[in-house]
Amino acid sequence: MEENRRISLGPEFLRCGICLDAFTNPKALSCLHTFCRDCLAQYAARRSSFPCPNCRRTVFLPSHSGIDGLPDNFWLSNIKEELTKKKKKKNGALSGEEKCAVHQEEKKRWFCENCKHPICDECIVESHNGHRVTKFKELLVAKREEMHSLRQAVTEQVDSMKTQLEKTEEEGRKIIAMKGKVEAEIRNCAQAWCDMIRQKERQLLDKTATVTEETQILLLEDHERMRLAIIDISTMLDKVKATTDESNLDEVLRGVEVLTTLRQNADEVRQTPAAIETPKISFTPLEVWPTELGEVKVSSIPDRRVKARNKNYRDSGQLRMGGQHLLFPRNPSNRVASSRVVRVGGPECGQGALEEPSGLAVTADKKILVSDWAKQVIQVFDQNGRFVRNVHLNDRGKVSPGRLAIDSKSRRIYLQCTVPCNSSRDKKIIKVLSDQGRHLFQLGSGLRRPHGVSCHTATGNIAILDTDLRMVVIMSRDGERQMSTFGCNLEHNAPPPICLDSIAVAPNGDIVMADWWYSCVKVFDPEGHVRFTFGSPGERGGQLNHPGGVCVDSRGNIIVADERNGRVQMFDASGNFARVLASRSDGLEFPNCVAAVDDGKIAVTDDGKKCVFLIEHDRA
Repeated sequence: MEENRRISLGPEFLRCGICLDAFTNPKALSCLHTFCRDCLAQYAARRSSFPCPNCRRTVFLPSHSGIDGLPDNFWLSNIKEELTKKKKKKNGALSGEEKCAVHQEEKKRWFCENCKHPICDECIVESHNGHRVTKFKELLVAKREEMHSLRQAVTEQVDSMKTQLEKTEEEGRKIIAMKGKVEAEIRNCAQAWCDMIRQKERQLLDKTATVTEETQILLLEDHERMRLAIIDISTMLDKVKATTDESNLDEVLRGVEVLTTLRQNADEVRQTPAAIETPKISFTPLEVWPTELGEVKVSSIPDRRVKARNKNYRDSGQLRMGGQHLLFPRNPSNRVASSRVVRVGGPECGQGALEEPSGLAVTADKKILVSDWAKQVIQVFDQNGRFVRNVHLNDRGKVSPGRLAIDSKSRRIYLQCTVPCNSSRDKKIIKVLSDQGRHLFQLGSGLRRPHGVSCHTATGNIAILDTDLRMVVIMSRDGERQMSTFGCNLEHNAPPPICLDSIAVAPNGDIVMADWWYSCVKVFDPEGHVRFTFGSPGERGGQLNHPGGVCVDSRGNIIVADERNGRVQMFDASGNFARVLASRSDGLEFPNCVAAVDDGKIAVTDDGKKCVFLIEHDRA
């Protein structure tokens, strides 16, 4: 009877009738049959009642709790647990003494040091005679003590590694601080050179003005003296002329005498200016210009071969332990966005390949326009990067296209162009074209060297950045009215030639500009008052290294092409850093111009790769 009961409580008794596997969270039905909770949930399929899988008796589920409201079968759970314990005990898992495979009635009480496996008493006599054997329990105690000692030694090593890690982090912080100090010294040196050059410029200009002014004073004095002499001589001449026909000899003789005196006076007045030499003013530039500010010296360079000893712990320049980064990253840039980057217009594209992309704009129907400096055309792509057509310039071969902007309402293209001149410096203009490339008119009144151009979507007004004047000029879309003008450089003595590189107009009318020299972005209101400035030189998230382009999406987010850091960053409307949208790990090299295609996609030209990248990102 006991034997039958033991068999009836075998594995078959503890299997679910639906999944035919061991019970998991067993639930009892009203008919007392038991099944797994998940099996019942799948079998009931959200029904309030269902037939029992075994006896087909209708089972009604609790109205509020459903399957979870059925009672748990604790009896089966306890039996399953007890059987598991007995099975482990039978196999010697709990006692640590297993039965010998050769002598099945004997327990493994010994451990053979020569053969490296546990044995029983009979094995020692029969097959392990003369071998070094140790009692199993004694060996277990010894090995536990050895494990404790090893664990303590490893813990001490980890503590030592942590100390070294802290030193490494401290050295990392020191080198970053040192880098900032050296960069500041280099900038100060460059600024000092620029200040000195500006001072020399003022001295030369003052000298030129002084010489010119002194000469002009002398010339004006001579001019006035000569003018008065001419008046006097002319008056006397008129009087003598009246007596020429007189028959009175005395009058004639006196007239001859007066004319002789007038002639002598006229000769003196005429010859006097010849004694004044007009100085020849010229400028001779230095034949040798300084090409170096100085030299960055490094005391010692770390041996890169040391890294080979720790190659199992390397992970893209970071040390991991327990899944955590312990060393600072090589290129720290927090909050990197998950983006999809597509390359467009590369040399491999055939039709639509770019040679020297220099400007970028997006139309209202999401067509991407790219000006090509070398090809002297504007290429049009759709929002997915497929080539559509070329916009040929009427004066192709005479101008080189640069930055551009689009008026969504009139579909006009405002294109900054460079016109070659015979002089050493080329001329820059803003051409206004139709969407087919036909020349309409030219903007140039009051401009000296326009560089950046942007269009306000709502008003159609054109904002032009003049890098020579260091001013922003806002014009009406037809170019007939100049709406406003304001200075855009907070540092008026900033070094030439180009400091402010790109301009964009936000939806609210604010003017956003990328300052290439000072590695920051400046935001002005439409009247030219500074709202705020953000960004500082560096490589960390939110820092900039000579930004080349800037744009504003429809949500007011400011997108910056961080050129020298090889990445594109997003900031919110207040200038707070949001995230990095793409970087050199995505294929970028020197991103320059940037434009928003829509809220989740931007386009950016790359000076290094000579192409356009389309970057899809999660909307902020």
